[in-house]
Amino acid sequence: MVDDRKVAELFRDAASDAPPPSFDVEDVLAASGRARARQRAAVLSGSALGIVVLVGGVVVGTNVLNGAGDSESGSAGVAAEQPSTTGSKMTPYGLPKGGNPQESVPTQSPKQGGDESGDVGPRTGSTLRGCEKVDRELAVALAGELPATPSGRNAGNLRCEQGARSAGFQVTVDGKLGQVSVLLMPDQPSDTRPWTGARPHAEHAQRAASGGRTVVVLSEPPSGGTEAPYADRLGRIAAGIAGKF
Repeated sequence: MVDDRKVAELFRDAASDAPPPSFDVEDVLAASGRARARQRAAVLSGSALGIVVLVGGVVVGTNVLNGAGDSESGSAGVAAEQPSTTGSKMTPYGLPKGGNPQESVPTQSPKQGGDESGDVGPRTGSTLRGCEKVDRELAVALAGELPATPSGRNAGNLRCEQGARSAGFQVTVDGKLGQVSVLLMPDQPSDTRPWTGARPHAEHAQRAASGGRTVVVLSEPPSGGTEAPYADRLGRIAAGIAGKF
């Protein structure tokens, strides 16, 4: 039989012949510390790279937005430098700013002594030489202020001071044909009425315009009549026209 004691001694002798371990607990702890340090370094490097990428994206986006803003500002500056087509006092049709008529001006064939524009030629036999032609600008302004569409355009029978401008419309009220005229006087009229040729029972209203000028709106009743058309509205009509001049 094998002696147990000898077997035990053999095993003990074999174990004593094994080489000593190449590391101990301190070596394990040191290696673990180095591994953790490398891991932290990798994490920090990744975070730093992410921050750099983020900052770069913000800078690029800001530059793009600033470039767009500069482009818009430049476009606005160029637009501001363009000459305004509405800055002049007169429109291409000879109307003051804001003077668009509410009603279109009726056209009519040229009268004797007039031209193709419908302006009436000079009349003779009067001491006042103004208001001999229809002023298109005044006609448009008057048409825009009348309560109803006028029946026809003419210069009326008025004579006024030299340098004045005028226009007139025939109007039909209650089936009766009357006349409403507007005069743009170069200055304030004197106590004497600055026109002649109006029918009896005519009514008028006047309002101050720019540059010391005066707008006078005159309403004449039908021939043989006594009631002037729109007599109660002449003040408002004159004020509306004066605001355009």
